[in-house]
Amino acid sequence: MVRDVGSTACPRFPSAPGGRIVLGERVKLYSRRDANPRGGVYPTILPTRGKDTLIEIQANTHVTGASIMAWKEIRIGRNVLIGPGVCIWDHDGHSIESGARKDRTSVGAIAPICIEDDVFIGAHASILKGVTVGRAAVVGTKAVVAKSVAPGEIVVGNPAKVVGRTS
Repeated sequence: MVRDVGSTACPRFPSAPGGRIVLGERVKLYSRRDANPRGGVYPTILPTRGKDTLIEIQANTHVTGASIMAWKEIRIGRNVLIGPGVCIWDHDGHSIESGARKDRTSVGAIAPICIEDDVFIGAHASILKGVTVGRAAVVGTKAVVAKSVAPGEIVVGNPAKVVGRTS
């Protein structure tokens, strides 16, 4: 893992007891404003929120100012590029039931996320619960991915739709 030395904005790892974050070799987590000229103005945040929660990021993956929040499991493969402002959350964030939202007793549905090797995720995209992004896929800037993406597909928009293939 590489932290940006000399910066006031360092990656953050606010984890619940029993949560695990596993980082492979040469994983880079950028948090400085000058780390990416495309708008890396946020720190990279990797919170685990539940007991037995896992965030795993494999070798040679680069993350710029993203929020990767797990209540159960998020696995990110090798050689993945994650742009600034990306959100990868394996839960809804809040219940749709007003009482549960008010009392903060529920995060809604939870389902694991898997991002396979060689994926590129553009700035400000959102990868939602239960999604698998297949090997060598591309997720366009500001895309909202609520359904799995097949290997090699290029998806854009809200909701994300297939517009091409990488090979």
